[in-house]
Amino acid sequence: MSNSPSSEQVHRLVRLYLAVVHDDGRILHPREEAAIVHLVQRWLPDLAGPLVRSIVTTALTAHRSGLPCNVDCLAESLAEWLDEPQRLAILTDLGRVARADGVVSLDEAAAIRRIRSVWSQAAA
Repeated sequence: MSNSPSSEQVHRLVRLYLAVVHDDGRILHPREEAAIVHLVQRWLPDLAGPLVRSIVTTALTAHRSGLPCNVDCLAESLAEWLDEPQRLAILTDLGRVARADGVVSLDEAAAIRRIRSVWSQAAA
């Protein structure tokens, strides 16, 4: 994300994190949510923790309300704004979020592979 990401970019990034760890219908583990807040804080170092938590809560509410959240679509939309080093950092972050509850499910691993595939095609 060039310099300071827009609120839309951050919202999509949070939705991508959520799509990976919360797309199988289970309850979001508090450690996964905490990991997302921590990682988003790195993208928005000038925002206070409560504001970042608010962004994550808003995205989670949208996610739970059934707002369409296709991993491939989110990855494609973020690929337009991210350079390759940023994409690699986010893939690493996605692994951290998936491991935050102590288990990387098959669905989480598959979602991360799909994102990597979308971004590989976008870079080609």
